[in-house]
Amino acid sequence: MASPPRPIPGLTRRRQTFFLTIVKPVDLRAGPADRYAFRSTLGTRDEPIARIKALAIRADVETQWAAERERRRPQPAIAPTPALIDALAQAVRHAVLIGDDRLRVEPEGLDAALASYEWEGNPSPTERRLILRAWIAEQWVQMVAAGDLSAITLRIERLTQPMGLRIDWSGMPGKLALLKLARVLAKASAEAVARDRGELIDTPEAPAVPGIQAVPVASPSALSAGLSWATLLADWKAAKTRKPAAIKITERGIAEFIKACGPVPPEDLDRGHAAKYRAALVAQGLKGRSIRNLLSPLVALLNLAVDSGKLKVNPWAGVKVDTSDSTKRLPWRLEQLKALVSANNSRDDPGRWLLPLLLYTGCRLGEIAQLELADLKEIDGQFSIEIHDMATEGHEARSVKTAAGLRVVPIAPQLLAMGLREHAEALRACGERFLFPRFIQSGKKRPSELAGRYFLDLRKDAGIAPDPRFSAHSCRHNVRSVLAGASVNETIIDKLIGHESGAVQSRYTHASMGALVTAVAVLDWSGLNFAKLGA
Repeated sequence: MASPPRPIPGLTRRRQTFFLTIVKPVDLRAGPADRYAFRSTLGTRDEPIARIKALAIRADVETQWAAERERRRPQPAIAPTPALIDALAQAVRHAVLIGDDRLRVEPEGLDAALASYEWEGNPSPTERRLILRAWIAEQWVQMVAAGDLSAITLRIERLTQPMGLRIDWSGMPGKLALLKLARVLAKASAEAVARDRGELIDTPEAPAVPGIQAVPVASPSALSAGLSWATLLADWKAAKTRKPAAIKITERGIAEFIKACGPVPPEDLDRGHAAKYRAALVAQGLKGRSIRNLLSPLVALLNLAVDSGKLKVNPWAGVKVDTSDSTKRLPWRLEQLKALVSANNSRDDPGRWLLPLLLYTGCRLGEIAQLELADLKEIDGQFSIEIHDMATEGHEARSVKTAAGLRVVPIAPQLLAMGLREHAEALRACGERFLFPRFIQSGKKRPSELAGRYFLDLRKDAGIAPDPRFSAHSCRHNVRSVLAGASVNETIIDKLIGHESGAVQSRYTHASMGALVTAVAVLDWSGLNFAKLGA
């Protein structure tokens, strides 16, 4: 009697069709997402044919694995001899200066990236390149002075890896050799800066030393002809239209990373850099969500680089940030709200409309702070506020947090009774354009920041002790709690206050004006004794 055929690992039958799954060995995975070497249908219901195909595919994959392991097999380490270090020093200086030459001939890519940053005094493209080069040279000098050899080690490994060289940098001789190479790189960066002052410094020829060939070494900055953070940022912006807030946080994330880890280019990143960056943000006093907001944009840039073929893998894929230490916002307590309203009633400036709008709309502080008078208008027969991100002249930085923030919020009757319509008309008569003129962006201070400071002053006047659990954002929690307590439909609540919903059908559900008006009518804060604010 013939024995049954031997099982083939990963070969299964799905709905009569055979399917093959081949899991990569752990040592050959590029990252957490790189789990499968093959995972697909074999396109046949015939078991003998499926077995032949599966065995052929497995044999081919295992041959590739063997070749990859051979390629990765470490070469014997060699000592950093004086002749080798001299040759590497020549290669480093050549690479920095030839990279500088290329960017002077074709600076368009770098200029496009630098134009997205905020510059004091609006310098010209040439002046921006000069500032960047000077800053990078200064960073290298500081690392040399501090004896920080991590960045130069990465640079040299990129130079020697294509040559099949593995140098033993351990011990005092290796460290002294690295320090020498770091000084060469710092001097070459300073020479690039000197060229901006008119000094005629030639780029040396590639070193013609046996065993050392001209391998372009990417400068540890945007001066490199290779991949840089500036390149990734430019690619990310070109992929689709980005909101100003997203651009700002991404640029800040890059700046904070360079400040924490030095000018390490993307292709030299490892998970150690992510840990060092995260630790530096913690040292600044930032908490979980704030840290995640600065690290996630960089992960997104690296993902895009992988998708475009500029990086083989994302070394930061799957990096986690613990957000359990983030402050949990709570709704204001009744006695606190009464104190805030009492302090608000004593004010006589337009900012006094901030608190009632927060409580009667559930809007975010930034959404209220950036409102223009034109955003208060009749929509479907109801006097409403339109929250949008359409740029207007002089207000190009307008934004919303998420797509769900684009919405219409009916103005509650209580706000009309306080005199909101008359207040808006009075501002129009004075030639004003914004509902809160004092919150117009001032330099780098955005409307939300200015409104936040106003709210902190109000809180101080109300005699409420500082507590990170209670803020202007707590008003949204109050609004949601009242609406939920009145059994308002969750989808309507999300549409009113601009929350993202996890339900797929919510993307295709648009709340009617009648349903929104009914929900707003539930927000009865008459017990807080708001005064009539008038015009």
